[in-house]
Amino acid sequence: MPKLRSCFLLLSLAFGMLLHAAGPDSVQVMEIKLTGNKVTKATIILRELDFKIGDWLNVEHLSGTLQQNRNQIFNTGLFNQVKISAFPDSLGINILIELTEKWYIWPYPVLTFADRNFNIWWETRDIERLNFGINVLDYNFRGRAEKLKIRTLWGYTRMAMVDYEIPYLDKEKKKGLDIKMGYLSNKEVWHKAENNRLQFLFDPNQRTLRYYFTQFTYLYRPALFSRHQFSIGWSDILVSDTVLHPSQNPEYLAGNRAQQMSLTFAYTFKWDRRDIAYYPLKGHFIETNIEPRYLVQDKSIYMALRLNAEKFFSLGHNLYSGLGIRAKASFPEKQPYNLYTSLGYKFFVRGFEHYVVDGQHFGLIQTNIKYCLFRKDIDIPLIRMGQFKRAPTSLFLTLYYDGGYVSSTRFTEMGNTYQNSWLQGIGAGLDLVTYYDRVVRLEYSINSFGRKGVYLHFTAPI
Repeated sequence: MPKLRSCFLLLSLAFGMLLHAAGPDSVQVMEIKLTGNKVTKATIILRELDFKIGDWLNVEHLSGTLQQNRNQIFNTGLFNQVKISAFPDSLGINILIELTEKWYIWPYPVLTFADRNFNIWWETRDIERLNFGINVLDYNFRGRAEKLKIRTLWGYTRMAMVDYEIPYLDKEKKKGLDIKMGYLSNKEVWHKAENNRLQFLFDPNQRTLRYYFTQFTYLYRPALFSRHQFSIGWSDILVSDTVLHPSQNPEYLAGNRAQQMSLTFAYTFKWDRRDIAYYPLKGHFIETNIEPRYLVQDKSIYMALRLNAEKFFSLGHNLYSGLGIRAKASFPEKQPYNLYTSLGYKFFVRGFEHYVVDGQHFGLIQTNIKYCLFRKDIDIPLIRMGQFKRAPTSLFLTLYYDGGYVSSTRFTEMGNTYQNSWLQGIGAGLDLVTYYDRVVRLEYSINSFGRKGVYLHFTAPI
């Protein structure tokens, strides 16, 4: 009887598999072949697929499945071009993934602005406010998508930093580690805001700011689209006595202190379903962050909560739209000035690029509608290297509206009138998107106070 039961079970399983294989709605993956990955390990690429050999794929949705998996591989940032094709087999389909790898190792000189962005620097065009340095970056160290970054700067700012990210430590490729440490010093520091603009204090005789930091981040990616990050960091900030003078800002590090040592814990969750991460046209993205910070000198805890949500739509006929919502809430009410940043730093209302709005909490909404004027792969003559020969290039005409609000109960004096006010900006621009994840935006904006300007940016607007 046991043998009879075993035979019956095997026959049932075999019959079920035959019925499934014969079904008109699905097809089995028999082989996955990779070409062009001369440096990148095959396991890194296969990690991005939501299917494997032996899986059954819905025939009706096969084209969409291949496109989604193509985008997943492309969003690793390791490849200039990714193409996925399916070919029929006598028993199912074979998958061919054709790749053109990027150039991963970049030792190159650096020229950066001491100011927050190009538009601020352009007001003075002061050559002395430029930083020079050398970076050595490997975006695919050991062919395992590990990132090794060594950055140096000298001139206006002195900096040395090492960042080593290992995305996968385990065989299942779910757990990773990121280690950062570095040092930064400057003879000038932005120490307060007046009339909604950052004020800088320069001391030719000494470094007004010195900053040391170390951070360890545990990376956990349980599924294709979700990521968790758990960080612990130590930082030590020292400022000169000139910063703490009563005529400057004794509250820069709080309590007229010249040193701020802090221990920071942070948790970040990301859910990413964008088609192309560096310039998305479809999909959505959510990022939440909670960051408690313990300041050693005053034995107190400060808390920051952050939200970044984005949604992108394809409207058809080369027309697209996007919506971005960013928010921050921080506690308690009284905080050191260097923790009080809100709009005008990483996020801003377009049309207010020259201004900052400091406060405990902020909300920002950004919208746009864009039309693709041009999209083509351009072959660059006289270049034979595959990593540089073909440049996918797109040009978009954009219209946009931004609105933001900063809630603040401190530092509202000194003409900082943008706090606790609804700020708005509208405008039009051109976005140039090309290879190696490069975006160049030229925009004409009008803000809610009627100020007009032309601005240049080097990241996606939302």
